[in-house]
Amino acid sequence: MYRGTKYPNLTGNYIFSDFISGNFWMIELTENPASAATHLGDFQDFRYTAFGENAERDLFVADYTGKIFEVVDTSQILPLQIVKWDLYQQGKEVYLEWESENEQLVDYYIPEKSKDGIRFEAMDRVESIGQNSSLRHHYFQLDKNPYSGINYYRILQVNKNGSLDYTKVKSLTIHKQEDLPKLMPNPNIGLANLISPILEGAKVEISLYDYQGQFVKYLLLNDASSSITLDKILVGLNDGIYILDVLVNDQRFKMKLVKQT
Repeated sequence: MYRGTKYPNLTGNYIFSDFISGNFWMIELTENPASAATHLGDFQDFRYTAFGENAERDLFVADYTGKIFEVVDTSQILPLQIVKWDLYQQGKEVYLEWESENEQLVDYYIPEKSKDGIRFEAMDRVESIGQNSSLRHHYFQLDKNPYSGINYYRILQVNKNGSLDYTKVKSLTIHKQEDLPKLMPNPNIGLANLISPILEGAKVEISLYDYQGQFVKYLLLNDASSSITLDKILVGLNDGIYILDVLVNDQRFKMKLVKQT
């Protein structure tokens, strides 16, 4: 039972969990002894074994590895600090990228992957680099061994008070190497095509960035062919190295483009 004063909405309520599933529930203190339990969340990445209090009567839980987390009222803490996140296939690998800001309450991140979108496994632990800053920070994680077919990914944000937040789950289909979008020729003198069978009939958004990440040009095709001429992207472009960001329906690809006359 929560007896602390930090989170008034929890005071007097009975909180309990299940070791196997990681589910948490709460029963509110009412005059009705048959009050239904409220499901608080599924924290399947941790297995909680014990509850305890500190001197201020705040409530804590410990998992089987010995880690201790505080039970909090999430309506009184800052929301998820990840403001942008995406993933794309490059060669045989998958790149996960996310951006966060106002990370003062964030401890670390855990990128997770899944074969079915239900059971996730941790890929790595990424420490927060902006714990004393309100600036935006960029992170990435490389999956060198994605599953064949559809892969599912999400980012777990672990906050300093022990609370957890998840991003939206994103999926990506791993294509054969010969089917990936390719720039031909590359380097080029201002004439090049983007070629791939997966472009045929798709909505294709092409964004060009310089090597410092500054946006340069954009092209939208609602019913693309398997070979897209990039003259509108390349015309007037200075020599140099660029990044071509290609969104095919909902799947993103990135590649280096070299303009050399």
